[in-house]
Amino acid sequence: TYNSGTVLRPFLRCTLAQEFRDFVLYVVDNASRDDTLAILQDFDDPRIRLVANERNLGVAEGNNQGIRLALADGCEQVLLLNNDTEFEPSLFGSLRHVLEQSGAAAVTPRILYFDSREDWFANGGFTSILSGVTGRHRPAPTVREGDVLPIGYAPTCCMLLRREAFDRVGLMDERYFVYWDDTDFCWRLQEAGLVLVVAPGIVMLHKVSSLTGGLSSDFFIRYHYRNQIYFVRKHFGTVASVYTAALLLATIVLRIPFRGDSLRHCVLRMRSLASGFRMPLTDAR
Repeated sequence: TYNSGTVLRPFLRCTLAQEFRDFVLYVVDNASRDDTLAILQDFDDPRIRLVANERNLGVAEGNNQGIRLALADGCEQVLLLNNDTEFEPSLFGSLRHVLEQSGAAAVTPRILYFDSREDWFANGGFTSILSGVTGRHRPAPTVREGDVLPIGYAPTCCMLLRREAFDRVGLMDERYFVYWDDTDFCWRLQEAGLVLVVAPGIVMLHKVSSLTGGLSSDFFIRYHYRNQIYFVRKHFGTVASVYTAALLLATIVLRIPFRGDSLRHCVLRMRSLASGFRMPLTDAR
């Protein structure tokens, strides 16, 4: 949680109403300045365990704090779950059933936009290095009810994993802070030969970008472009990252006449690319 007061109450109501009840909810708060902590105090449930950070450590490190606690407490499965989501009481049990029956290392549900109820995520994979490798949302798969589909990439806003997945690939790379940490983690799952599946019959609602300002915010631009370069450098090397930066530079310039991008945003995107080349790779997960 980070200043999550506007979305937290419905999330907690959905979580505590789950039909599968044998869980611990690790709430990692990144020094919220709103009423987030006060709202948490209103929900008196022994399954809630709060970690109150003194500063904002980011999404990746916050996830790692919760994952480490869950593994230390003997949890055999870990659900990464955004707090700007709402879902039915059957979510936890349904995800556990798919994970156990499929033999996969991780499972994610179909995720709809909260307002429109249209697909936000139902399928995903990685693009090629020639087009600037990234994890991409793909059209919904055509499957029979109850089927699951192996995929390459999924956002970690709702992903249930076996503890063995962390044993094999480690935790999230905390250098991302936010954005691309899920892309990096899914790439490492794929490289380790671990299977990630989507269960289209399990549905949740996501208030996309409700807490980060959207795709045009300075916050998104800074971390998205920086982290894309870092991801390519980390997994594909210097030549591929220079090639990717060239592709991105071309699209950044073209955004001015075709997308109405401001000169300030253009400069911010370029500077963010440059900062991606300055990030250290030593000991990166």
